[in-house]
Amino acid sequence: MTTTSTTIVAMDAGERVRRFGIECIGSSGGDGIFFQAGKWRPGGEYIQKLHIKNVSTSVKKLKYRLPSTRYFSLEFPEVITLSPGMFKVIDVIFRPVEHLPYDDFIYIKMLDGIEGNGFHVPVRATIDKLILVTPSGLDFGYCPTHQTTVKIFFLDNVGEVDAPFQWDVPAPFILSPMSGIIAAGKSQEIMVKIVPTDASVFVSVAVCHVGAGVHAIIPDPIITTKLSAIGKYAYIVLSEDVVSFDEVISGTSPEHKEVILRNESVVPAEFSLIRLDQDRDEVFSITPQSGVIAPLAEMAVSVRYSPLAMGCYSLDRYHFRTPGNCSSMLTCRGMAMPPKVMLYKQPVVSAVEPPNNNTTTNTSTHNIFSQSSSNDLLMESMRANDGAPMFSLNFRDVEVGKVETRVLFLRNDSAREAAFSIIADSNGVFKMTPKQGIIPALFKSFAVTVVFSPTKPNNFYRRFFVLVGDALPLFYDCLGTGFIRAKGEVKEQRPAPIRHAHVQAYRNRSIHGLGGLSPDELDRMFDQHASTMSSSTASDAITPYYFAQTGRAGTRALSVTTLQRPVTRTGESTRPLLGPAHEFFIHHTDRSCREITVSKTQLDFGFAPHMSTSAAQTVTLYNRTHAKVVVDWQVPFAHGMQLADNVQLALGESDRDKDIITEDRAKKMVSMMQAFAVSPVSAEIQANQSASFQVTFVPKQSSRNFVSELEAFVYFKNQRTFRLVNDHSLTPPWCVTVGAVGHTFSSGQLLAKAILTGGNCKNGKLVFPCCFEGECTYQTFMLRNTSNLPSTFQIVLGWDEDGSGSSVDGEEVFSVKPTMGEVGAEDFVLICVRFAPVASTGSNKTNSYNSNSGSKSRKSVQLLRCRLNGQMSGSKLLLEGSGAVPFLLLPELQPFTRAELSWGLPSPTGTSNIPNGPCGQLFLRPTCVGLSTTRAIHIKNGSRLPLKFKLSLPERTDGLLISPMGGVLKGNESLTLTASFAPIKAEKYEYKLNFSVYPVGGRSKRVIDANQPGPVAAPELLQSFSVQLVAQGEVGALVFDPARLTVAVRLVNSVETKEIYLENVSESDVSYMLQYREEFTPDSASREVERTVSECMDLVSQPSFDNNKKREEDDEDRTSSNNNYSNGNGRRKQAPFEHSLFCESPSGVLPARSRTRIVLTYHPVKAGLFEFLLLAQVVCVPNSNKGSGLVSNDEAALLRLGQAARQDAAMSLTLLPLTASITARAAYPKLLIEDIRTDGPSEQLQIADVDALWTRFSIPLINYDLAIPMTAEEVRLLKSSSPDLSQLTTYKFKFCPSILNNSTQTVLLKIRNNGFLTSSFSMHFPNQKYLDLEAWCDEEEPTEELNRLISIIEELKVFSIEPTKGVLEPGESITLTLTYTHNSLKYGGLHNLPIIVKLDNGKSFYLDLQGHTLPGRQPSMNSNSTAMMSKKRSAAAVGATSSASIASAGGNSQRLQTASMTATNNASNGSIANAAANISDILLVVCADGENTVYLRPVPLGLSEEKAPRQRTELINVSSVPLNYEVDLASIEELVAVNFHLPLLRLANPTGFIPAGGSVYLEWYFYPIEARDYRITVCIKYYAAVSHQLPISFHNNNNSSQSIATAQPPPSRLASQQSSHGMSSSSVLSRKSSHGAMSRGNARTSIPVPQFNGTVIPTASQSLDFFLLLPGFDPRLPRPEPVGAGFDGGLPPIVPILQLANQQITLSQDLLDFGTTPTLSTVRRVLMLRNMSPTSVYEFIVDESSCVLCLDGLLSVQPSYGRISPNSFAYVDLVFSAKTQPLAFCERVKIMVRELLRASNKSRAGQRLLDKIKKKPPPTEHASIVARTTSARSHMMESLHLPEGRTASIPVTMSENGTVVSASTFSPTKPQQETATASMTQLNSFARIVEGEESTFDHMDTATRARSSAVGFVNNKSTSSTPLMSKTAPTFGNNLNDTFSRGGGGMGSPGARSSSSPTDFSRPPLSRQDSNMSRSETGKSTIASGQPDGYSLFGASS
Repeated sequence: MTTTSTTIVAMDAGERVRRFGIECIGSSGGDGIFFQAGKWRPGGEYIQKLHIKNVSTSVKKLKYRLPSTRYFSLEFPEVITLSPGMFKVIDVIFRPVEHLPYDDFIYIKMLDGIEGNGFHVPVRATIDKLILVTPSGLDFGYCPTHQTTVKIFFLDNVGEVDAPFQWDVPAPFILSPMSGIIAAGKSQEIMVKIVPTDASVFVSVAVCHVGAGVHAIIPDPIITTKLSAIGKYAYIVLSEDVVSFDEVISGTSPEHKEVILRNESVVPAEFSLIRLDQDRDEVFSITPQSGVIAPLAEMAVSVRYSPLAMGCYSLDRYHFRTPGNCSSMLTCRGMAMPPKVMLYKQPVVSAVEPPNNNTTTNTSTHNIFSQSSSNDLLMESMRANDGAPMFSLNFRDVEVGKVETRVLFLRNDSAREAAFSIIADSNGVFKMTPKQGIIPALFKSFAVTVVFSPTKPNNFYRRFFVLVGDALPLFYDCLGTGFIRAKGEVKEQRPAPIRHAHVQAYRNRSIHGLGGLSPDELDRMFDQHASTMSSSTASDAITPYYFAQTGRAGTRALSVTTLQRPVTRTGESTRPLLGPAHEFFIHHTDRSCREITVSKTQLDFGFAPHMSTSAAQTVTLYNRTHAKVVVDWQVPFAHGMQLADNVQLALGESDRDKDIITEDRAKKMVSMMQAFAVSPVSAEIQANQSASFQVTFVPKQSSRNFVSELEAFVYFKNQRTFRLVNDHSLTPPWCVTVGAVGHTFSSGQLLAKAILTGGNCKNGKLVFPCCFEGECTYQTFMLRNTSNLPSTFQIVLGWDEDGSGSSVDGEEVFSVKPTMGEVGAEDFVLICVRFAPVASTGSNKTNSYNSNSGSKSRKSVQLLRCRLNGQMSGSKLLLEGSGAVPFLLLPELQPFTRAELSWGLPSPTGTSNIPNGPCGQLFLRPTCVGLSTTRAIHIKNGSRLPLKFKLSLPERTDGLLISPMGGVLKGNESLTLTASFAPIKAEKYEYKLNFSVYPVGGRSKRVIDANQPGPVAAPELLQSFSVQLVAQGEVGALVFDPARLTVAVRLVNSVETKEIYLENVSESDVSYMLQYREEFTPDSASREVERTVSECMDLVSQPSFDNNKKREEDDEDRTSSNNNYSNGNGRRKQAPFEHSLFCESPSGVLPARSRTRIVLTYHPVKAGLFEFLLLAQVVCVPNSNKGSGLVSNDEAALLRLGQAARQDAAMSLTLLPLTASITARAAYPKLLIEDIRTDGPSEQLQIADVDALWTRFSIPLINYDLAIPMTAEEVRLLKSSSPDLSQLTTYKFKFCPSILNNSTQTVLLKIRNNGFLTSSFSMHFPNQKYLDLEAWCDEEEPTEELNRLISIIEELKVFSIEPTKGVLEPGESITLTLTYTHNSLKYGGLHNLPIIVKLDNGKSFYLDLQGHTLPGRQPSMNSNSTAMMSKKRSAAAVGATSSASIASAGGNSQRLQTASMTATNNASNGSIANAAANISDILLVVCADGENTVYLRPVPLGLSEEKAPRQRTELINVSSVPLNYEVDLASIEELVAVNFHLPLLRLANPTGFIPAGGSVYLEWYFYPIEARDYRITVCIKYYAAVSHQLPISFHNNNNSSQSIATAQPPPSRLASQQSSHGMSSSSVLSRKSSHGAMSRGNARTSIPVPQFNGTVIPTASQSLDFFLLLPGFDPRLPRPEPVGAGFDGGLPPIVPILQLANQQITLSQDLLDFGTTPTLSTVRRVLMLRNMSPTSVYEFIVDESSCVLCLDGLLSVQPSYGRISPNSFAYVDLVFSAKTQPLAFCERVKIMVRELLRASNKSRAGQRLLDKIKKKPPPTEHASIVARTTSARSHMMESLHLPEGRTASIPVTMSENGTVVSASTFSPTKPQQETATASMTQLNSFARIVEGEESTFDHMDTATRARSSAVGFVNNKSTSSTPLMSKTAPTFGNNLNDTFSRGGGGMGSPGARSSSSPTDFSRPPLSRQDSNMSRSETGKSTIASGQPDGYSLFGASS
C-alpha cells in the first residue's frame, strides 16, 4: 500500500555510495528493507534491521526521517555520526493490516554537506503473484511442406505460486503439451509443430490462459506468443538421371557408381526411395533409401549392380520422393554379359613349309573363335593350306594301337575366372585331359590335350561341346582315321581318309534333309550335276556344296545369315553364338533331325556286386538312312582301372606269361578294364531298319561308382575300305552315345553333399532373361561336390519329393543337360539349363500378336533338385523364367491400376491393357499460325524383350512432324516422341498416328548344326494400334513492337542502340531464337546498284567495339559490297561475313501473354542502305521442366507440307512469320558539285559554257569519287596520325588561259551536301602549317617547289577561293567562288596551286588550281619591228615545242599532255625563264577530259559514207594572235590501214586559220564497221599567222583533205556570207553534205590558212596532242547512254541551279530534249522566261538567224519577241518539224533580253532625234565606195576560186529607208532578202521603243548594216560610236554578239571569241568511262541565260 502523493526517485546503491559514501543494507542483504511475500500476514509484527554504514574516508553525520505511512515504524530519529567504516543498525517494524503490497521509503538527510542533500532508502512488502513468462514470438523460418518441423520454447513461472496454463493455438501449428501446471520458479518445455500443406506464409498467435482457479495476483492472465512460418516445397534433383553400367560380366559386381542428390530448396528435404519396376528380382542396390538433406546441401547416393542372368538386360526405375510429392527419377540399366572364353587349336605345320618356332604358340585373333565371334569370323579363320576351320581337330591317319595327340587351348579374356567342362568320357576314342577345370582370369592359353587312339580300322568323327560357367556352350570337332598296315598274314585295312570337307558336306546335306542319302545316291547326284556345278541358277548354286571339295570351298557352310549382327528375337545374344547350345540340346533320340537314333540315352544299373554281371538292358539303334550301315561300339575303360596283381590273378597268369601278348589275352585285358559290356559289339543295320544291343554292367572293383559313356560309331558299310568310296561322296560316321551308371556299394552308396551355385544363381534361384515365346534361352550353373568322395548325380525337375512333379504351368519348358553323371571329390560339374517357353494359345500360325490372349507375359517356375548317390539331397534350385511377346504401351492413354504402374506385371483382374486398334486421342496445345509447338508422346516397351516400332502418318499431314518415326526399344525402355505442329490455318487439325510393332528378328528354322544358324524370315507384325492427334490452329503469335523500326543515319563504324519489344500474344510459352537477314544496297556512284541479300543468320551477341583494328585490317578490299552476300547466280564470296546488327540476348523463353525488351546494337561496317529482316525462330515450351530443342523456321515451314513431299520441299524465308523490319543507313560525309558558272567580260572568256567548264574542272570525276564509299586504304589514311599525302587523289581545275592584264576569271561552283550526314569541309593551303610548333623546334627547310607555291600564294596572289571551310547539313548547299587573275608572267605564266580539301570523317583530296597567262602582242609599227617580233615569237615557239616533246617522253606513254599542261609541268620544274620575252604568246586548246580524251558521239554500224553524220570538235585560240593549224593525218591513215583499208574516218578540214580569240571546228565523218571503241591520237601543229597591209588573195587550200575525203562537200548557202569575211567557200559544208548536222550562219567553221600573195609566211610551230575516241555500236542493241549519265553529277544540270547575282531573267531549262522524232512529224517544247526583278520590265527577242535549224526551216520559235512584267514570266513555244533526213543535232538559239526604262522628259531629245532619222529625205544617189569596185577589190575577187563555178561579188548593203539593195554583180536570193528584212524590222522596232535616245544607226556604213541585218545584230566593233540601244549608253553590238553558256553569266560567252565566227555549243565529252559525248541521242536543245544590262543573249542549243 502506497500513500505517498509524490513520486520519489530513489538512487540505486552504487550511486548512493559514490555521492554520499553511505551504504544501506537490509536483513535480506539487498538494498533497503524488503518483506518477502508469504513471510508475513495481516495483523502480525515483523522486524528487519537496516544497516547504515559509512564506506567513505570521512566522518559522516546524518539523520533519517520516518516513512510516511504508519505501517512502517522506527525509533525516534536522532543525529547519527559515523566514522569511516562504522555503521548503525536501525530496527524497522512492519505491522500490516491488509493483505496488500506496501511500498514506502526512509529519507536520510546528510548534515555535513550542503543543505538539502539526502537520499531515499526503499521499504517494501510484497504479496503472492502468479506470473508466467513466454517468448514474444517464435519464427520457424522456411518449413518444408508435408513435413513436420519442430521448435521448442520454455514457459517460465517467475511468480510465487504454482501456475496452471491452457494453450489455444490455430492450425497448422500444434503445441505440446497444450495444458499443465508449472511450479513456482520452474519451467515447462513447450514443443511446437507445423506441417504446411502448401507453400504459404503462416502467421498465428498462440494464446495462453494463466492461473485458472488460483487465488493470487495475476498481472497477465493471458499471455501470447506469435508463431510464424513460411511453407516451402522441397526440391530435390539428381546430378544424373541415368546410371548406366553398360556391359558387366555375369557373376561379377562392378564398382559402385555415385550420383548426387541435391536439395536445391531452402528447407530440409526428407526423401524416400521407391522402386517402380517390381516384376523381377532387384539387381540394383541403392543406398541410402531414405534420409533428410539439409537446405542447399547434397547427399551422395551409391548404386551397385549385380547382374541377374547372362544376356539379361536390366532397366529399373527408381523415384526419390519427398513428402511434398517432389520426385526425381533415377534410371539404372546394365547388361549382363557372359565371360569371354575363346577356344582355339594349335596350328598344324604344313608339310611343305618348314616349321616355325612361333607356330605352336600362335594365338592371334584371326585364329580365335569365341562367343563374341560370328560365323563369318569362323570362316575367315581357316588355314590356307588345308581349309580346316579352327574348331576342327583332324588327327589324320593313325595306325590302330597307336596314339596321336593334339592340343586345344582355352582363353579367358574376362576379369573373372571361368569354369569349363567338356561333355565327354575322358577314356573314349578321343581322350581329353583335363576334361574340366578353372581358367584363371585373363589367362591366354589353357591347354587341353586331346589324344586319338583308334581301336579299329575305321573313320572316327565326333562333335564335342564345352560348357562354360555362366556362358553359352562352345564346340569343336574331332576326326581321324584308324588303319592297319599289311604285315605278315595281316592284310591291310585302310578306310578312305576323312577330312573336314566331308563333315561340312554332310552337314550341308543334313540341314536340307539330305543327310540320309546313300553313297550311291550321292554319286548319282554328283554325276548328274557335274556339268552344271558352275551354273549360276539357284538350284545349281548350292549343289556343289553337298559334296566334299578341297580348300576353302570344302568348309563353306550353306545355311548362314547375311546380317552383320543377327541378334536373336529375345535379344540376349547373336544367333551364331547360340547355335552350339541349340545343337547341344538335340538328343540322340530325336528322329526329326537325326539319321541314326537310339532308344535310350541313359542307363542306370544301380547296384551290382563286383566281378559279376548285372541284368542286361536293351538299347535299340535305328537306321534312317538309305543304305546299310555298320555299328561299332566303343566301350571306354572304367575310371581308375589298371592292370594290377589282382587283375593278373583273375586272369590266371603267371609272371612269365604276363609279357606274352596274344589276341585273346588283349581282349581279356580290355574287358577287365571295362565296367560295361555291349553285345554284339559290332553289327550291320539295313536301311530304315533297327538293331538291338544288350548292355550289361560288369564291375571289376567293389565299393565304387562306375559311370561311362558308351560310343557307337555308325558308318556306311562301303566305307570300310578306300577302294569302294569316292572322295566327294564320303559320309563321316555318326557317333551315338549312351550313358551308363552303376555302383558296387553293397551297403548302399555313401552320403554326399553338393551345392548348386554359379554367377547367375542368386538366393537359390536361377532367373532366365525374358524369352520370346517359341524361342530358347540358356543358362549354366555349377554342381559342386563339397565332400571328399566322388558321387553320382542325377538332376530331377519337379516339385514332388520323388521328383515326379512338373512345372507350374503344366508344361515342360525347362530342360537340363547332362541329367546324370559323376562328380569327383571336391570337384564340380557344369550343367546347362534351357528355357523354352511355348507360344501362347492365342497366337496364330504366323505368330502375330493376338490381343485377345489376355496376358502380357507368362511366368514359368520350376524346382530343380539334385539326387546324389541315388538319394535326394537338399540341394535345390528354383528355375524362373517368363515368356512373352513384346508390345508397346502409351502410358498417357492406358488407365493403369496401381499394380500395373510397376511396368511389368498384368493387372490382378486379368484384363489386358495392351493397346490395339484405335486407342484414343492426344491433344496438342493451341498454336498460333506461323508458330511451331511440340509435345512429347511417351511410348514404353511394356515387356522385357526388345522390339522395333514404326510410326506411319497419312499421306497428307500438313503441319505435323513426328520424330523419330521408328526405332528399337530394349526391354522396359521408354522413348519420347516429339510431335511438332505448325498450323497454316486457324482451324482444327486431326491426325491419325499408326504404330506398328515388330520383333528385332524374324523367325528362323530349327538349328541342327552349331555352325549353321541359318537365315531368318522377315519380322512379323506383332501389334498395331492408332492414336488420334488433335491440334487447334489459332491466329496470333509473337509480335514485334514496333514492327518496323528506323535507325537514324550513322557514320560507318559507329554504334547505336535501339530497343524493340517482343510480345507473346499466344496462350503458350514460347522459346525463341532471333535470326536476321540483311538486305544491303551499297552506296555507289551508279544509279543502278545491285541489291544483295544475305542468308538467314543467327543474331549474335554484342561484341566489343573498342578495338576495331582487326576488322579494319580484314577490310582492305571492301568498298561497298558485302563480303558474304550471294548474288543472283548463287555464287558466294569467300571472305567471312561481317555482321552489322547485334543483340544482347538473342534467345530466351517468353511466357504466355508477356513481352520482353530486346536491345539491338547497330554497328555498320560498310556504307549503304540496310534492310534488316528480324525473324523469331520459335517453338512452344512443353510442360515438363526440360525444354525440347527448337524447331527451326525452315522446319516449321517444312511442317506445312505433306509427309511424302517433305524431302524435296524448299520454302522461302519470306513466307515465314514473326518478322520485324529495321531500316538503317550508314554513310560517309559526301558532297556534290551541282552546277558551275563563270562570270567576267565576254570578250575575254573563250571558254565559258557549262559543258566546257564541266570537263575542264574535272567535275564528273570529283562527283563520281565522292559518291562511292571510302575504301579501307582511305579509312586508314584518315585515321593515321601521319598520313601519306601522296596517296591522295588530285583533281585539276583548269582556268581558261587568257592574255596578261585581262579581267579576273571567276568560276562559281554550287556544292550541295547530297549525303545523309552533316558534311564539314576545310581547305588547307601549302603555306599553312599542319602543327603549331614550339619556338625551340627546328623546322625543315622548304623545297624549291614549296617556295614556288608560297610565292604564287603570297606574292603573285593570282588564285583565290572562298569560303575555305563550311558545314553543310543534309540538303544544304553553298557557293564556292574561285578566281584567277592574269596579272603575272612569272614562272612562264604557268601557275598552279594544290589545295587539300578535307571532309571530316570523310575523304580528302587535292584540288589543283591551274591557270595560264599569255603575253599580249602589240601592233607592229613597221616591217622591221614586225620581223623582229616574229623572230622572237619563233624562238619562243621552238622552245615551247621542244619542251612539249620532252614532257611527252618523260611522262606516261599512255597519256598525251596538252600544250598548256606541258608548259605547266615545265614551269614547275623551273625549265622556263621568268622573262616575258621567252614565253610563247600563242596557245591552242581543246576541251578534253582529265585523260586528254575527246569523245565523238556513238555512230551505228552500217552507215554509208554519204550518210555518216558530221561531228565537230572545237579548237579554241585563246591567244591574241591568229593561228594557222594543220592536223597530222598519220594516225588516221594508220587506223584505216589496220581496218582493212576501209575509210572509217575522214577529216574535212585538216588545215585552217583561227583568228585571235576565236575558234574553229574540226569536221569528222565516222562510219564504223565494228561495234567497239576506236581510239586514235590527234596531233595538231599550229603557228602564228603574220599579216601586213597588202591586198589579201585567198586560195583554195584543201589538197591535204583530199587524202582522206574523196570528195569535198559542196558549199552551203551561207558561203556568200562567210566569203564576205574572207573565208574560202570550199571549206564550208552545205546542209546536204552534213547529213543532218547542219551548219549555222555564224557558227565557227574551218577557215583555210590565209596566203599572202601566194606565199605562206613561215613561223615557229607548236603542237596540240589529244586522244580521239570513236564509239561504234550495233543498232540492234540499245544505244549507249551518254558519259556520266549513270551517276549523279556526271552531266551538267538541265535546269540552271546556280544563279548569278546580277541575273534577273532566268530560263526554266538550259536544255530542251526533242527526243527521237519520227520523220515528217512535229514535236513541241515550251520554254519559260521568268523575270526575277520586282520593278523592272524586260523585253526579249529571239534571234532565229543564230540557229541553223531555224534558217533551214526545221525549227520555229514563237513568239520571237515579247515583254515580261516584273515578277512575271513568258512562254516561248519551240516547234521542231522533222522534214529532213535522219539527223542528230545540238544547236543553240540566241535570245536577247534588255530592260525597258520608263519614259521621261529628258528622253524626248532622243525621241526627236529618232523621228528625225525616220523622216530624213533619201540621200542623193552617188557611187559609194562600198557599192562600187576598186582595183584591189577586183583583183582579190578575181583571184578567189569558189566551188561550183561561183564568182565573188560585192557584199550586200542597205538603203536609207532600210531596204536591201544589191551591187551590180550581186543579187541576193529571196530567203536572204526575207531574213534580212525581218531582222531589220526587229531592230527598228527596238529603236522605236527607246524614247529620248539618239540612234547611231545611220552612222553605220551600208555594208555594216547589211551584215548586221543578215546575222540579226549590229557589229559595232570597228567603230567607236554609241551603241544603238542601251540603258545609259549600252554597246548594242558587242552585247548582241555575246553567246552565253547554258545558265552562265551574260558576258562569259564563246560568241565573243570572234565577231565573224558563229558560236557552237556542242558539249565536249564528260568522262573517260563512257564514249558518249552528249546527254541526248537526237534532237536536244540547250538554252542559257543572259544579263539585264542592254540586250542579253540566251543561247539555246539542241
